[in-house]
Amino acid sequence: MPPQLAVITHPKSDRCPILEAGTITPLILQQWHQAYERYLKNNATHTKDDIISFIADEMWEPILIQWYTASQTRIDKLTLKEYLSELAGLVLKKGWEGKMRREVMGAKLGIDVSFAEWAYEMQNLNAILSQAAPAFAVDDPHLKNILDAGLSPKLQESLDAEPVLATELNAWIAEVKSRDDRVAIETNRIRTAVTAVHTCDAQKSKKSLGDRLTPHKTALVNCLSTGTTAPKTEAIKCPTLTSGEKELLDIHNGCRRCRTFYIRHCTANCNGNFPDGATYQTLTQADAQAHAKVAGVPLRVKRERVGAVQTHKATIIADYEESDTDEFASPFTVSHLYADVSLTGPAISEFPISSTSLLDIGCPSTVISAELSDKLGLRRFPLPKEEDNLSSLSEEPLWCTEYVKLRVSSKDGSWMSGTVRAKINNGLCIPLILGMPFLTSEHIVIDAQARTAVDKRVGYDLMNPVVHPPRPPPPVWVTPLPTPKKICLPKQKFVPTNRADLPVSVMLEVKQRIETLALQDLLQRENELAKRKHADMFPV
Repeated sequence: MPPQLAVITHPKSDRCPILEAGTITPLILQQWHQAYERYLKNNATHTKDDIISFIADEMWEPILIQWYTASQTRIDKLTLKEYLSELAGLVLKKGWEGKMRREVMGAKLGIDVSFAEWAYEMQNLNAILSQAAPAFAVDDPHLKNILDAGLSPKLQESLDAEPVLATELNAWIAEVKSRDDRVAIETNRIRTAVTAVHTCDAQKSKKSLGDRLTPHKTALVNCLSTGTTAPKTEAIKCPTLTSGEKELLDIHNGCRRCRTFYIRHCTANCNGNFPDGATYQTLTQADAQAHAKVAGVPLRVKRERVGAVQTHKATIIADYEESDTDEFASPFTVSHLYADVSLTGPAISEFPISSTSLLDIGCPSTVISAELSDKLGLRRFPLPKEEDNLSSLSEEPLWCTEYVKLRVSSKDGSWMSGTVRAKINNGLCIPLILGMPFLTSEHIVIDAQARTAVDKRVGYDLMNPVVHPPRPPPPVWVTPLPTPKKICLPKQKFVPTNRADLPVSVMLEVKQRIETLALQDLLQRENELAKRKHADMFPV
């Protein structure tokens, strides 16, 4: 189970930020540093000398509370830099500096990734190292060389053809960003042109009425002159893919319907038609290479495992063979995933109320309607301006200025979530939308086909709660039969026997007599020995 990350709460810049309990990463440590820097800037009552005692009180992680309580006097006298360095050594995992440095040193710009986003991300990682572990950070010229070496091939070709004159890091990033934007525009233009060409080739040309009737009219005139029947004209169907063409399309991310390489769709969701059979040519490796060059992606090759046995294509299961028909069995509409949950709040004095919630993996936030929030009596908090970022499918903004904290539980009470922060929206079409923050923090795994939403930690399904069987009725009490009385037999009196009547053990008497005589002899010897030893006390 992944650890729960710490959250920094700082609704107002003149209020002291709060570091809530959770795992602290280097990025969270940097955000914590920026939060109390803003607090120090906007609060004129504190200085750098006494700021540590205020921000240390707002660390809610148990180990940090113990650390500050044990050395409060010493920590209050630390500078901001010393405090941050000691805090990093306490909460960050050992070796994080080397791991982050290797990530910066080996940075590579990915495909379809903006250069500006990638460069600023690397700058941010290097800034974290500069604050918490200066020995592992790199300077600006070195970072510029790292970014230059990690550029994509297309961007490197553009820079080689027209070098950038700037030497300072930020100015160099600005110029390369402008060059990357131009390369992206040119790439999109080429892709659009290629897609348009393929679409035009795939679509059947629609002839005018006169053109469509001309062959029939000519054939009719010939038939009238010769007295024969007019021949039937049939459209030339696109030939079926060969095994080699299918393998070629599979290797090079192609579509078996429009028969195009390196296209961003598959056969199931292809919107084009089959190529015209009159102009169709068999697909070759050269076609794949040409499409890869136009799309700007590396050419994929087939990799064979050593010692692997190659099976014949005829052994492929027929159900997985692609057909040349338009049949597709997916439904037009599938209902949303709604879960019945229980909610409570300060305004609920008795049992929790039931509510319908929408499980939405496409919503980036958890949203609650203002009506449900007022019904529960939840306390409202001001929402940061940057979090007012929701919009509907029609791109109309969903205004949210406040948020609440609540906990969601199942109707039977056997499952309960942690504290969830939900944005408040007036006029929401559903009482509660449980978006990605709720699903990720509660480890909910959604299976759309099975229509389940399972907490993988405990295995509880929100969509299909367990129905507990009714409690069996208590057994019928049967009065037991009376216990029969115990039969007491009369005690027999003990009649002692006369010892004189018993036989005498001769050997026992002999043994006792020998022991008596031996004891008398021993006492006699001891007496004589004591008299000789103390003769002065025993006169004759």
